Amino acid sequence: MASSIIDQCSYHLYADDTVLYYSHKDPNIVQSILNAELQNLGVWMNRNQLKLNCQKTVSMLFGTRRMLSKHDNLTLQMKNIAIEKVNSTKYLGVCIDNELKWNIHVEHMCSKIGKMVGFLGRLRYFVNEESLKIIYKSIILPHFDYADAIWQSTSKTSLDSLQKLQNRAGRIILKLNPYLHTPVLQIHDILGWNKLSCRQNEHMYIMMFKILHGLTPGYLKSDLVFKVYNYSLRSNGNLNLPKPKTNNCKRTFFYRGASMYNQLSLHARNSSTVQSFKLNVQDYL
Repeated sequence: MASSIIDQCSYHLYADDTVLYYSHKDPNIVQSILNAELQNLGVWMNRNQLKLNCQKTVSMLFGTRRMLSKHDNLTLQMKNIAIEKVNSTKYLGVCIDNELKWNIHVEHMCSKIGKMVGFLGRLRYFVNEESLKIIYKSIILPHFDYADAIWQSTSKTSLDSLQKLQNRAGRIILKLNPYLHTPVLQIHDILGWNKLSCRQNEHMYIMMFKILHGLTPGYLKSDLVFKVYNYSLRSNGNLNLPKPKTNNCKRTFFYRGASMYNQLSLHARNSSTVQSFKLNVQDYL
């Protein structure tokens, strides 16, 4: 369907969710292209007796704070109905903001996980330590891990907020006296936990391995290119890194992923399976 209607934009389809996006330095061109594509999509939907819920459809302009301050008037329409413009929205469980800083997503995570940790605290009076561990691993930990390879580039303050929640959960599980200081490293050692930053790095490495070995959608691999030399160097097999003009480039998924992947040993990178690669990465971390 989409390939026969959508001509200039890129798109993603997941179940009944559809995302159109287009990139250009001039926001006016972005607006023109997207409105043309939305018009074509509206015609196709009318022809096939389909209806778009405009109340649940939003638009967002991505860019730096400086650019957005100059161009904040993106106007999109479909069937003569204006599409609401937002600064953040939720897509597949991830809160995306127009600067891709992920602070809003982490705030949402902290609110949700904080309630779960509070519930865990009330349970500790009725269940044993082993049951608390199972509850943490099955209900709370997945929220810490979900899409962390993407939002890991958020601010240190946001990441610290999440780490404090994990530390609090550990104290609850071990039923430690809140008025007595117990080092975080000691708590993690007793429970066999890794810090969230360590888990996030592991997930990034595994994602990069899957991308490079064709275990993810093909379009992800198109942005990763290996360096090629005519002679032997220690850096042979490294991924090519774009020259960052700003710190925003260094925060992107592909720059961070490629930079981290290049730091791994050739032994780890030459792993034949995801499982063997995971074991090698755990040894590295």
